[in-house]
Amino acid sequence: FYVGGNGNVGIGTTSPAATLGVAGGGYFTGNVQIGNSGSLFGTDQGGRIEMQATNNTSSPYIDFGLAGRDYDFRQQIDLANYNFNLFSSTTAAILTLKGNGNVGIGTVSPAALLTVGALTETTAATYTGKLKINGATDTSLESVGGIELTNAADGYGVKIQNLSAGGANLVFAGRQNSTTWSEYMRIQANGNVGIGTTAPGASLQTGA
Repeated sequence: FYVGGNGNVGIGTTSPAATLGVAGGGYFTGNVQIGNSGSLFGTDQGGRIEMQATNNTSSPYIDFGLAGRDYDFRQQIDLANYNFNLFSSTTAAILTLKGNGNVGIGTVSPAALLTVGALTETTAATYTGKLKINGATDTSLESVGGIELTNAADGYGVKIQNLSAGGANLVFAGRQNSTTWSEYMRIQANGNVGIGTTAPGASLQTGA
């Protein structure tokens, strides 16, 4: 136990760099509060860690990282918007849980119950689906987006994708022992269905 001339206290160390420095492990049988003074636990007798911000615009967080770096991963409570966020040092947002229950992966503004990917829509739907997958403008099968279903590790799979060239086109594609996709069928924005063709000129057209 060490008390420095500057008032810093060290447990297991004689050079505490903060108000309290502890070298070694430890455990608590009661609650731990970080933030403002004054107990907020009430009669809660369970194990608990509480982080309290000094005002409604501050966002308490927990950082995880290697020595010499600011952080690698950060858990943050966004009090202004009532969001729980998970960041990495190289990504703006990995995961967001909003106060209304919506979950975002790769976005801090999930509009649906589960939203994957970030996208600013100029004309958003009034009532969105429960699952929303966003991506960059998809004009080809090689664009990032859609839902991929695979059943083997050797290049077999199918994909459902929205191609935005000329409107919203629902496309079904596959790959057979390959890294590239081939289109099987599409439903055009005008309602025409094409099987084996990317430009159906009738309600149903097959072949090239």
